[in-house]
Amino acid sequence: MTIHKMRVALQRLVLLVLLVSDFLQLCTSTPVLAFNNRSSLNLAFMRIGTSRSRLMEAARAAGVTNLVQLKDMICKSELESVDLGLSASHNFLSSGKSEEAVRELLAVDKSLDTCMKNFMGDEDEEISTRIHQLRPIFEKIRHSVSSAVDLIDRSSRRSGVEPQESKNLEINPRLFQSVGSADQTVVDEVADETPSAMADDDGPRSWGPQEESRSASTNSFSLKHLPLPPAIPSIMDEMMNVDYCSPHVELYGATATIRMDSSCGGKFHSRSKYSSGVFSVRMKPPQGASGASSSFYISSNDEDPDLISFDFIGNHPNRILTSYAVHGKYSGTLQTFSMEFDTTAKLHDYTIKWDAESVIWMVDNRVLRTLRSSSQLQELDSDYPRKPGHVYGYLWDASDMNWAGKINWADGPFEMVYADLRTTSPLAVGQWHPPPAAPDPSAAASGFHHVPVPLRPIVIDYCGSNIDIQDSENHHEFSILFDSLGCGGRIKSLAKYSTGMFSGKVKCADGDTSGLLTSLYISSGEGNPLQDEIDFEFLGDNKGIVQTNFYVNGVGGHEQWIDLGFDCSQGFHAYAIHYNTHSIQWFVDSKLVRTVSQSEQVKLQDSFPVKRMRMYASVWNASGVENGAWTGPWRGGDLPFVAKFSDLTIQSPLP
Repeated sequence: MTIHKMRVALQRLVLLVLLVSDFLQLCTSTPVLAFNNRSSLNLAFMRIGTSRSRLMEAARAAGVTNLVQLKDMICKSELESVDLGLSASHNFLSSGKSEEAVRELLAVDKSLDTCMKNFMGDEDEEISTRIHQLRPIFEKIRHSVSSAVDLIDRSSRRSGVEPQESKNLEINPRLFQSVGSADQTVVDEVADETPSAMADDDGPRSWGPQEESRSASTNSFSLKHLPLPPAIPSIMDEMMNVDYCSPHVELYGATATIRMDSSCGGKFHSRSKYSSGVFSVRMKPPQGASGASSSFYISSNDEDPDLISFDFIGNHPNRILTSYAVHGKYSGTLQTFSMEFDTTAKLHDYTIKWDAESVIWMVDNRVLRTLRSSSQLQELDSDYPRKPGHVYGYLWDASDMNWAGKINWADGPFEMVYADLRTTSPLAVGQWHPPPAAPDPSAAASGFHHVPVPLRPIVIDYCGSNIDIQDSENHHEFSILFDSLGCGGRIKSLAKYSTGMFSGKVKCADGDTSGLLTSLYISSGEGNPLQDEIDFEFLGDNKGIVQTNFYVNGVGGHEQWIDLGFDCSQGFHAYAIHYNTHSIQWFVDSKLVRTVSQSEQVKLQDSFPVKRMRMYASVWNASGVENGAWTGPWRGGDLPFVAKFSDLTIQSPLP
């Protein structure tokens, strides 16, 4: 026993030496810390000058000769504010008034943001075209303004060498917000169902040189040259504090275990606070623990906290919940994933990457979700988590919450395991990217024509408690319940596909389902007004037909009704959509029932879908559409309704 303790002590000493060594190397080698006051201010002047030059570039791009004419064309008050703000910031900086200069630059950024948002949907085709041409230039101006703010802030806070806060190594967050891409809306790349979401969301993807260039190319000082801070392994009993029920929280070496029984669960948090970073941990939630909720999260833990989390609920061991909060507001941020594995069976790798540009949630090196900030200027972003926070582990009884199930203490005690927590912090924009996506094994097996693969993981958009998923080795089935509260449900694929065969079996709900709509379809982004979409839609007032339809840039009107020859609620039948650049084909029980070709659409001077699509299935009350003329008036006497789906597969790409 004594030898074991000596070995552990020696390991801790080695880790501590490595930590100090890596941190000292970081401090002495980081180019940011080598800037002195004067050079930082000189660079800030250059950024402001560049911004003013780009205003003239914008005028030329709009086809006018000077800034006055550009103001008369669009955004007169906003561009006037930009022009005056850039001049004022230059003058304030020349006079040594850094705070005033920063205030003017923040106002410049806000004015540009307002201009683009106000004219994004302008119905005037000429103005809309010119705004589209000006947008990249305005974004470059915002990048330069962001960089200038960064440099001024750095200079004002530096006295020879950048000060370090030795207790918890907290770094000024804006120091790591310099020159990355500044999107115009907070964008959730999996949950993209709001009109504010960007239409070019492609979901999970690999990051490479192009993205690195996008994050760094607008500044002569490239963030890719910053050394990535070392990944610091956590010695749990030395780097964590227990919040409550200390006898139930075991911190030892690289492992933390929370044990829950009828008396209590437990929670721990890091002693250090972080303003950015990559936080990776291996976790195994408790098995057979219906009613239990367990979490790994980062939180400011104040009155109105910012928070980023992974959560697990005991009654759905295949599900992973991701969410975030900003100033205590959680509404609409939850995104649930049904995985192809049982999260409680063994340890899996979970990662949260968080910097000024984006939050990324990863499982086993696969990106599940990306949230992008609206601006890297902290003062202009109210929808993105930015407050520094501690790292937490938590296990508790959620039986009273109605969404985790009911706990049976006779099956306890229950254990949540955290292992090998590693923290890379602080993190500058552009320093870290997810690993490349793993090659698709079906590609090697079948050449260009991939074999059909089950729809996994499944993204649950809403009403997760109404969606029941049953998996076996050779069969995948799930149901969507429409309840008396008016909630149905919707699921979708994690990734988007440019072509493919999207197949599944459907059994419509029994009873008088007038007003109910059950759908199996593909869409570039449900809820986006410019979506492309291809549908099978089962209308609740007539179970003997299915409606086929497609949309291009949000415009439908291509309905065609197919006589099924059977009642869709009496059993499972197979439905498939074949989609490529040449045609769309709809199949029922392997029989081709409709074809639309791209060439025919051209002849008809009509449009054809071209966007990448996700696969969807949903159930909802559509009786309000056309006052019930589409799916029938709502009666609901046979509630609840249950629609069933099975063996949803995707075969992609296709020629």
